[in-house]
Amino acid sequence: MTAGWSELPSARLKNVKCADPFATKAEQFKTKFGSVFNSGGIPCRLHHGAANVSLKWSKDPCQLDFDPLLVICAEGLCETEHPYAFASRACFGELLASENGGAKAAPLVARVVPSLRAALVSPNKKVFAGGLDAVIQLSEAVGPELNPHIDKLVVQMNKRSSDRELAPTILKAMQTLEENGGPETLPVIKGKVPTYCSVNL
Repeated sequence: MTAGWSELPSARLKNVKCADPFATKAEQFKTKFGSVFNSGGIPCRLHHGAANVSLKWSKDPCQLDFDPLLVICAEGLCETEHPYAFASRACFGELLASENGGAKAAPLVARVVPSLRAALVSPNKKVFAGGLDAVIQLSEAVGPELNPHIDKLVVQMNKRSSDRELAPTILKAMQTLEENGGPETLPVIKGKVPTYCSVNL
């Protein structure tokens, strides 16, 4: 366990940018997720434990309709302020990891990808990193259903590959896409990123 995660939640969140409770809705939320979450439209809340912050669902995620819930959570990947940034990323991942999450997400891939791409083009490093994590999670959940959109994602990933901190996760994301997408994905990735190192090499 790292030193940062051994701190009390209040101490860890001290330097996290939080939404202004007195701001107007137009100023407060960067995406639809923020307003939906704030109004109770996402069936979960933040739980501040002794050592970390987690989600507490009012209903098991496997019982939820992913349309439009997953799409709204994907939009929230571009949020930058607490609690919306944490909540959107956690909701997205936990929905995909739930029972039958992949099957329920598959029909929504085309509607989710634009939000993933928006996160990957964000100048905000944390938003970009959250987008990478979301790509990995979606690929693990839906496999080859993501193949028609891989080119749109890897181009944006590659633009940040010179960042030493991000580079390992960028490579992991590309290799995850290849591994879950099947043999037809390698030519697509190599066509956009000639320097890509295949998971099979």
